[in-house]
Amino acid sequence: IEQLFATLDKKGYLRDSLVIITSDHGEGLGATAREGYGHITSLYQEFINIPMLIYDARDPGWPPLPFGTQLDIAPTIVDRLGLPIPSSWEGQPLTRPVQSRTTFH
Repeated sequence: IEQLFATLDKKGYLRDSLVIITSDHGEGLGATAREGYGHITSLYQEFINIPMLIYDARDPGWPPLPFGTQLDIAPTIVDRLGLPIPSSWEGQPLTRPVQSRTTFH
């Protein structure tokens, strides 16, 4: 990640940019690798906690985000760009205070 950001900065791409790095599932990497277990069939924290890094050149002071979902990524980008969030989207922008939410697993 350090090399990626160094290259982006060297090329001037980090000026007024938003970079979000995330994954499609948690970081278990075989920690509980038994047959039939995985990010589809179990709820171990290492499978459901998804890493997400946010770099925002305009607002480097983002507060810690105690809760977010993958559904929140697109609304966060659209909100940061100042565009309206489609009413059909289920996620909430992480740039706004987190409302009380419930997730189902």
